[in-house]
Amino acid sequence: MKNKRIYTLGACDFRGIIHIASLLLLFVLPISSSAKDKAIDYQVQKTAVKPKIDGDLSDKAWANATFKKGLYYFSQKMYLKKEIAKPTTSFAILADHKNLYVAIRCEEPRIDAIKKTAIKHDSNAFQDDSIELFIDTDHSGDHYYQIALSVMGGLFDSVCINYGKRKRNDFNIKGIRSATKIHKDSWTAELAIPFAGLGVKPDDDGVWNLNVCRSTTTVEFNLASSSWGTKGKDDGRWKGFHDAKIFPLIGGIPKPKYSKSEMAEVKTLRKIWKLDVKPGPQSISLEAIHDTMFVANNLIVPNWFTNPIAGREAMAKNAHYYIEVPEGIELLAVGQKARIDADSAEIDVFAKNTYDISPPVKVTHAGSSFKRYKITPVKVHRSNRVIGPFYLKTNLKDGSRLPLFYQAVYDGGKQELQQLEILVKTFPTPGMPKKLLAVIHWMGQQDYFGWPDMLDNYEKLGFNSVPFNRSFVNDLYPQIKTFHKDARSRGMTVTAGLSPFHRLFRHKESQSVNENKKKDKYDLCPAYRGKHFWDEVRAVGDWSLQVGAEYVMLDVECYGNGALKGRTGQCKRCDKFIKKSGLDPKEAMIALGSEIQRETKKHLINVFKKAGKTVPPLAWYNSEPGGKVYTDTFRFDDTYKKGADIANPAIYYSMKALIIGERIRKIRSLMNDGDVMPHVTMGYLDAAGWEREFPNEWVYDQVLEIYGNGARGIGWFCYAKMEGADLYYYAKAMAAINPVAELIYDSEPVKGVSASGIYSATAIKKGNAYLILVSEYENGKPGKVKITLPVSVSGRLTDLSHKKELGKVNGKVIELDFKPGVDGAFTALYLIGN
Repeated sequence: MKNKRIYTLGACDFRGIIHIASLLLLFVLPISSSAKDKAIDYQVQKTAVKPKIDGDLSDKAWANATFKKGLYYFSQKMYLKKEIAKPTTSFAILADHKNLYVAIRCEEPRIDAIKKTAIKHDSNAFQDDSIELFIDTDHSGDHYYQIALSVMGGLFDSVCINYGKRKRNDFNIKGIRSATKIHKDSWTAELAIPFAGLGVKPDDDGVWNLNVCRSTTTVEFNLASSSWGTKGKDDGRWKGFHDAKIFPLIGGIPKPKYSKSEMAEVKTLRKIWKLDVKPGPQSISLEAIHDTMFVANNLIVPNWFTNPIAGREAMAKNAHYYIEVPEGIELLAVGQKARIDADSAEIDVFAKNTYDISPPVKVTHAGSSFKRYKITPVKVHRSNRVIGPFYLKTNLKDGSRLPLFYQAVYDGGKQELQQLEILVKTFPTPGMPKKLLAVIHWMGQQDYFGWPDMLDNYEKLGFNSVPFNRSFVNDLYPQIKTFHKDARSRGMTVTAGLSPFHRLFRHKESQSVNENKKKDKYDLCPAYRGKHFWDEVRAVGDWSLQVGAEYVMLDVECYGNGALKGRTGQCKRCDKFIKKSGLDPKEAMIALGSEIQRETKKHLINVFKKAGKTVPPLAWYNSEPGGKVYTDTFRFDDTYKKGADIANPAIYYSMKALIIGERIRKIRSLMNDGDVMPHVTMGYLDAAGWEREFPNEWVYDQVLEIYGNGARGIGWFCYAKMEGADLYYYAKAMAAINPVAELIYDSEPVKGVSASGIYSATAIKKGNAYLILVSEYENGKPGKVKITLPVSVSGRLTDLSHKKELGKVNGKVIELDFKPGVDGAFTALYLIGN
C-alpha cells in the first residue's frame, strides 16, 4: 500500500553550544577522515528507471540490482556472536540524482503470525513486524535520520541530533514515499527517499552511513532484532539500533540535482535543524533541554539542564555551574533536599543530587541587571546527566520574555556563556481530578522537600496521589509523617511503589541452580520459595498498610534471566518444577510468575482485612492483556483479578501520542472496565539524562489520549527532567479532563465512530453522555469535521479543550469546528450531554 506524505517543519532543536557555520561553508565541508579510511560496504547502483513504489519488487528497476543478503542478530545478548538472523532479510539500494531507492525482502515462513497493526503515519511501527533505516548523509555521527516502516505500511520518520541524544519526531521527510506487500512466505518493502527531504548537500561526495534493521515478532525476543551493522566488541552502554558507530558505509550515490526551490528547502532544513553545528567531543557543559524555559508566575515548577558527561566524571573535574537570572526572576532552590534538620540523616543518605548555592552577585548584560548564582554539586548520582531541578519564582506578567544565561566551569576549562529564553506563564490550576489516578510515580521523599511548597503546587497542577517507595526509608520518620498527614488532609491518595523480589539478588540461595553450582547474581530463580522470597511477599502488604495505600504498583523486572535459565535446562530447581507440573518449559516459567503474583495479592488482602482496611488494587509494571508475557515470567491474562487488578502498561515513546491512544484503545477493548493505568513519560525514556526529548506540547495529547479513551489513571515516569513546559501542557490537558473525570472512570468504549476527511475520532460514554476525542496527527490542522456515531445522540455540545458551548446536537452525525487544544498539539476533547 502506498504511503504518501505531506511535509511540515517542526520546531528548532536547541543546543547548549551554538556555532552556526555559514551556508557557504556548509556545502564545501570535506568527507571525514574516518569515512575516507573505511572501505565501502555497499556500492549503490545508479538507475535511469525509477522503481514503482508499490511494494512489489518484480519491476524492471530491481531486476539487475545487487541484493545484499543477511542481517545479523542484534539483541543485547546476541550481537557479539555475528550470526545471520533467521528468517533472512535482503536489501538493495538504487539512486538517481533526486532520490535514494531502497528495496527490502523479509523472508517469513510464519506469515500468518506476523503482527500487523500500525498503518498510520508516525504510529507505532516498532511494535509490528517492521524494518528500519538509519541514514547519516554527512557521515557525522552527530545527526542522522531514522525511518521505520511496518509490514502494513505505517511509516515513522525522525531526525536524531546531538549524537542521537535528541530524537525529534516532529520532523518529517518531505516527499518520502513507501509501500509494502505481503506474500505467501515473505513481505517486501520499497521506499523512495528524496535527497532534498534529507537535506543532502549539493556537492555531496556520494558516501553515506546507512544501516538496515529489522524487527520480527514471530521469534523469541532475543532473536527478534537484526541489523546489517555490527559491533566488534562491547564498547559500553547499549544503544541498540541507534548506535551511529556501527552504521555501514554505502558509496556511489549520484550528486543531487536540485531545482531552485529544492535548494532553498535544503538550506532551510539544514539551518532549522542545525545540521552543520559541530558540537565536537563531548565535554562538561550545561545544556538546556529546550530553547524556551517556562517559569510560572502563580506556581513554583521545576526546570532542568543536562550535562553530556556523567555525574561521576563531572564531580571528578570539580564542575560547577553559573546561572544568571534577570531582574524579576528569583532562584529559590536547586536539586533535592539534603537535610531537613539535624535529626534527618535519612534524607542525607538517600538524596542523590544535592547542590550548594552561593549568594548572588550582580552582573549586567546589554545594560540590564542580572543575579549570578554559583551552583556547586555536593552529591550527584554517578550516572546522572540531569542537573537540577531548578526552582525559579517570578511575579512578572504572563507572556513576558527574558534571557537567562548559564555556563559550566571545571578544572582546566569552561564553557562559553550560553543563553536561553524564559517565558513567563500563568499556569492553569485545574486541581485534583475525582476518582481518576494522577501521580508522578517516580519521586523520592527528598524530592518532596526540595520542591518549595510541593503539595500546594502539585495539587494545583492536577495531581492527586503521592508515591511512597520502600527503597527510601523503612519507617516513616517525623517529617514524612507530617508530609503524609498534609497530603491526606488535601484529599490526596497514596500510591505504594515497591520493587519486591529485587532484594533477592543479595542472597545466593535465590539464584538459579546449575550443574557446576556456578551462580550468577542476576539470574534470579522464579522457582525459589525460600525464606527471603516470603520476606518480600510480606513486605508488600506490610509497607502498603503502613502508608495506607489506595494503590499498590509493583516494579518486578528481576526474573528475566532466571526464567531464561529455567526454560533452557540451566536450573535444577526449575527442572524439578517443570517435570512435576508437566508443562512446557515456557509455560512453566509463566506458571511460577502467576504463583508469585497470586501469593503477593493473597498476603496484601490478608494484611488489609486484618487491619479492617479497604484492600487497594494491585498493579504489576508493564502488564497488559492480549497475551503479553513480561520478562518471560508474568502474563496478565493469567492473573487478572487473581493476582493483578489493574493493567499497567509501560508506554515510553518519544513520539506523537497517536501511538499511546492506539495502545490504550486496544487494551481497553480486552477488559471489562477501565482498570488501565499506564506508565508514560513526558518526553524522555530514562532519568539519567541519556534519552531524547519530544516537543512539550505533545504532553497535552498524551493526557487526552489516555483519559479520553477510558483509562482510569496515569503514573508518570518520572520527576527527573519533568520541565515547567511539560507541566504547563499537562495542566492545560487536566483542565479539559477534570470536568468529566467521573464520566471517564465509569465509561465504556463506543465502537463504530468515524470522522470525515483527514481527521480521526474515538468516543467513550456513560449513560447518555458521550466524550469524543478528535485528532489530526499529520500537522494538527484546524477545520470542520463531521463525526458519525453508531447511534443517535442528543444534548449540549461542549468543546472541553477551549471551554466553549457549541450549542445543541441531535442525531448520528455531529458537525463541529476542530482546533487542537493547544498550538503544536493534535487533539481536542468534546462532550455531548446535559
